Amino acid sequence: MKHGTRISGEEYGKAAYWADGIADYLIKKYPNRKKFVCASGISPSGPIHFGNFREVITTFAVVKALQNKGKRAEFIYSWDDFDRFRKVPADIDPVYEEHIGKALSNIPSPHEKNKSYAEYYQQEFEKGLEAFNIKPIYKYQTKLYQEGTYDEHLFDALRKRKEIADILLSFMTEKGKKNKGIVDSEYRESYFPISLYSRFTSKDATEILSYDGKQTVRYRCKITKKEEAVNLAETRIAKLNWKVDWAMRWKYEEVCFEPGGSDHAAPGGSYDVSATIAKKIFNIEPPVFTEYGFVGIQGGSTKMSGSKGVAITPNTLLAIYEPALLLWMYLRRLPSQTFSLAFDTEVYRQYDEMDSVFTKQQKNFFIKLFQRNTKENNTEEQIVKAVKDICARSAYKNPISFRNLTGLAQIAQWDKSKLQMILKASQLFFDTQSIQSRLPKARAWLTEYNREAVITVRKEPNTTHWKAVDNENRGHIKNLYTYLQENPKATVHNLEEHLYSLPKKEHTDEKELKKAQRSFFKHLYQLLITQNSGPRLSTFLWALPKETTLHLLIEPK
Repeated sequence: MKHGTRISGEEYGKAAYWADGIADYLIKKYPNRKKFVCASGISPSGPIHFGNFREVITTFAVVKALQNKGKRAEFIYSWDDFDRFRKVPADIDPVYEEHIGKALSNIPSPHEKNKSYAEYYQQEFEKGLEAFNIKPIYKYQTKLYQEGTYDEHLFDALRKRKEIADILLSFMTEKGKKNKGIVDSEYRESYFPISLYSRFTSKDATEILSYDGKQTVRYRCKITKKEEAVNLAETRIAKLNWKVDWAMRWKYEEVCFEPGGSDHAAPGGSYDVSATIAKKIFNIEPPVFTEYGFVGIQGGSTKMSGSKGVAITPNTLLAIYEPALLLWMYLRRLPSQTFSLAFDTEVYRQYDEMDSVFTKQQKNFFIKLFQRNTKENNTEEQIVKAVKDICARSAYKNPISFRNLTGLAQIAQWDKSKLQMILKASQLFFDTQSIQSRLPKARAWLTEYNREAVITVRKEPNTTHWKAVDNENRGHIKNLYTYLQENPKATVHNLEEHLYSLPKKEHTDEKELKKAQRSFFKHLYQLLITQNSGPRLSTFLWALPKETTLHLLIEPK
């Protein structure tokens, strides 16, 4: 049985740019639709982890693609803040257990006064999206439910509660029903598609006793054992159960596309169930659905999770990633493909790859403009265009390498003016804007997550390592020491030439020469910073105070 419409990566991946592929599919499927509503959402049960950004960017990229094709399209992001507080995240005071069962919008924020639990995490995520110029139409479910926006559909679901029960039963296995003690006839009679927040405790520990077929239910509070009858059109304490709620919102918002993770995409999972409810209960065609893949963290071993207190939020990543880089990493892969973000040296490669692609496409643009050749449908070019369309990124003609910046900035002790002096002395010229953007990110990456890579210049000579220096390299170090004494104003270029020339006096074979140079440089790094490698030596020696360098390079007696 077909439960809804799914589009796979094999289908939309045929397009040069996957979002165009999905947009074309939607336009073909809904030729007479005046407005294309694409939706996404989440329950703010804790810090909204960056894994959810895949759902956001997938939806938003499709909206932008539709708009670029001349269609009216909008992105709705639903905050399920009327959901129950299920468990206390690892980083929250255990006293919050007293709030389990209440609506997320009805408990206080553990971090900020005058805000609800839901508001705090919602606003944090919304602020993160602003950095990407992503501005969905936010829908706050508590507000919509309590204003009576969904009353008509809620009462429709109540009247059809037994039909909904039959749908849910059809997706259960006989083994599953047996394990849970479910008897079809009893389940059908007792099932209600809503949960109620008790007026005695504000918690959803309630049991519906009866329904008058219109708007009134009688319920029992399981905690206080009290009972009362309420008109749900006047006392709005009811919320549709998740799979019914999802289908109901598709109808109310007229949604035509919504992606989801593997938990929703599994056969017989949330999408299949809600798609069936949408058809049979709300009489609509469910939206087109596509599954998106998992996004991990380089070196991490667990799935990102807000409820476990180990979330990587947008602001966490934006501390080390430029918005354009994050967008590029998501958009260059099909939503169905998995990949990882990085907090280790992999981030060097990610920055380098993006810079290479962006500068290449920038050159190609001018070549094509000159040649008037605009027909080529290049995937790489389409993705760069999409990134710039979503998040305006300055077209760096010559961006500074994140790797080089991390090393050079340490030499300059993170001082911008000194860094500029070092770059000028090294005859290195990069876009100033790229330096300004990446400097704080390089510092955060190094000091927060890669302390072992921090360069610390020794205060005293490395007498232990001197014992390992062979006679040949002792001679090279002594020569360098004399050169630095006699040439206090040597340029970076002068130092570069002298460093590489020293081993040449003893080695003419190219292979042996490179080996000797590596050995020489390794000894210098050990004497200066107690590491086997480090910043480019010529620049490092130029920037270090000469007294410090000479103090560390003099052979101890």
